[in-house]
Amino acid sequence: MTLNHGPVSPYKPSRDFLTQRSIPSTVVATLLLSVLVLLATYILGGFDGLTGNGAAALIFGVIASFALGIGLMVAVFYSSRKYDDAAHYAAMDHFTKESRSSDEPNGRE
Repeated sequence: MTLNHGPVSPYKPSRDFLTQRSIPSTVVATLLLSVLVLLATYILGGFDGLTGNGAAALIFGVIASFALGIGLMVAVFYSSRKYDDAAHYAAMDHFTKESRSSDEPNGRE
């Protein structure tokens, strides 16, 4: 038995959960979170005693860490949902067909 990872059911959702609007909004939210963390760091004195290079490294490190972490979580979520939905639809089709065939007489009596 081979598994087809494509939707094989009329229950296919109409839109993918990662639409063209959600990726830019994720990027904007990541940058906003980075700005808020850097602002809190500045207010709490995290930039005191740093040179210009040190402050640049801190800013780059915060933005890169958030981008990498959130990007990897989005990739794992997308990958998981993509294959789980296909398996779910395949199982629904399999059991729907199986229950219909068990209701029919098999000719052996």
